[in-house]
Amino acid sequence: MGKFSQWLGKLLGQGSQPLGEGQRRLLTNCLVVGLVGLVMLLTFGLFQQEPSPRREEEVPSPPREEKLRGTEELERELSRLLSAIEGAGVVKVAITLEGSSRREYARKNKESLKVTKQDAGGRTIEESTVEEEPLLAKRDGLREEPVLEREVYPVVKGALIVAEGAGDLAVAEKLIQAAATFLGVGTNRIMVMEGK
Repeated sequence: MGKFSQWLGKLLGQGSQPLGEGQRRLLTNCLVVGLVGLVMLLTFGLFQQEPSPRREEEVPSPPREEKLRGTEELERELSRLLSAIEGAGVVKVAITLEGSSRREYARKNKESLKVTKQDAGGRTIEESTVEEEPLLAKRDGLREEPVLEREVYPVVKGALIVAEGAGDLAVAEKLIQAAATFLGVGTNRIMVMEGK
């Protein structure tokens, strides 16, 4: 501690004189307070390193139509499944969707009431307003983002299936039933054609 106090004394402009008892006590208190402050800063994460990658929150598995977000993904998955049916051969699928997907965010109502008294006529005027604003949640510590309430996916209007084995009526019927079940639509919305 002797060399450190000499160095600090030089830093404070006291030359090479040793520090007195009061100065040592003040120096010790300052160092203790500084170390406690540093420990608190480190504990509460104010000296953070690079932000860690965001972990996706685990959510329950959504229904099939929500898992497969785009038309192309839906067509690929259905083609893969239908080609596994015995006798189907190579299968190509085209799906028609009604509308597009959209996101709905949670909102909160903000109500305000303004009361104005007019002395001359003795009337009281009340004005009430209701404003809707998005509900925000903190993400990654400080950043606020709107809360996603739900994502609405488009409805399947119909599907066209072209399969090599669709010339066989039993295979065509299996393809129709499987596609209707997979897409959640009636069999009248499924068209099966024989391919080359």
